Amino acid sequence: MITLMLKAVVSTQSTGYRHGAVSRTECEGPGLLVNDGTDHNLVDSRADRSFLTGDVVRVTVLDGEWVLFSEAAYQGSSVTVYKGEVYTKGDGNNKTEDVLAAASFYAVFPDVYCYIQDYEHEYRGARNTDKNGVPCVNNTYCRGSDREAPSCEIAGGDTSPCGVPKCIWDYKCYSLNGVGYRGDVTQVTVNTTKWIVVKDSFKCACQSWSDDFPTKHPGTHPSDKGMDKFGLRGTYCRNPLPDKFSEPWCYIGNTLNHDKCESYLEKGPSYTTATCEQAKKCTKEEFKEYFTQE
Repeated sequence: MITLMLKAVVSTQSTGYRHGAVSRTECEGPGLLVNDGTDHNLVDSRADRSFLTGDVVRVTVLDGEWVLFSEAAYQGSSVTVYKGEVYTKGDGNNKTEDVLAAASFYAVFPDVYCYIQDYEHEYRGARNTDKNGVPCVNNTYCRGSDREAPSCEIAGGDTSPCGVPKCIWDYKCYSLNGVGYRGDVTQVTVNTTKWIVVKDSFKCACQSWSDDFPTKHPGTHPSDKGMDKFGLRGTYCRNPLPDKFSEPWCYIGNTLNHDKCESYLEKGPSYTTATCEQAKKCTKEEFKEYFTQE
């Protein structure tokens, strides 16, 4: 993780973790110290506990945000832990049992170590200096606004860019269940079948999240309660219902291939949504040119 981040640092400011950085110590990245009698320092996601040799007795969050899952391969229930938190066996914290029993460990990159294009306002990282290392006033953090990269106020009252890189994760591809996906896919592929054999395959546009035509969808409009965290905008594929879907999806619209898509929708309520196959999951195999998470 650190080596490849450094490669990005020195190659271009737009993807750099610190403008002009020349050593690994100037890179930023997640850190999780897992102790089972021996300290194991994780700097990226781990899909299982194979690196452990005994029961975990302490977990220290050195940097970033981590999502710890009850099952391997980032499955099951989860708990999120944050920089500075320490969980020790017998400490009385009601989260500790779940943290120490975690079977897989997911390091969060989007909005923590990078910002997502067109969703700059969601960046919540802990950087508190500008791109040249000048401190933000009053020890405030770099923050973005709509379509403005993260920046902060420095001495003298100037607003200075922080050099936070753009995300690959959750923009070019989606991670985990796609809840954080902010990519630009707006179409789905629909298949009609007869006797389990595909009869026809065609593209349909996604319906706008703000509209109720052709499908009414109370509860998943951008203005509905709890929906502000899912990036619902325009007709982009998103996942505001992670209990039902495990990847980005959308309601099927009829502005592309109107007659075919309209006919498909008439089949009934179960035919109003589709997952977005053009939205690819972030894997090292799919995106070899980037350092990605499993």
